[in-house]
Amino acid sequence: KAVVSTQSTGDIVKDSRNETVLIYDDILKIFEFLKHHQIPMAVASKSAETRMYKELMKLLNIDKYFVQFEIYKKNKQNHMRAINKGQGLQFEDMIFFDD
Repeated sequence: KAVVSTQSTGDIVKDSRNETVLIYDDILKIFEFLKHHQIPMAVASKSAETRMYKELMKLLNIDKYFVQFEIYKKNKQNHMRAINKGQGLQFEDMIFFDD
């Protein structure tokens, strides 16, 4: 389900269909663990909705866990090359998860 706009009321974030946007229960614990152990994370998404997705991550208060955002209409190889260059990481030191 695509989120085309978001709104926030207190701790509740809703999409353009007025459905609550949730993150998985354990995700904040995982993000905190990675941040504590200084393991950088980046976002790679093939979407033209860059501003909206950044705003969504901000509303969910998870943007602080990411060191780089590559959200634009190109393939994942372009995203990974940009993260490789931006963070100075070798590809063999990167892990990519996708849905």
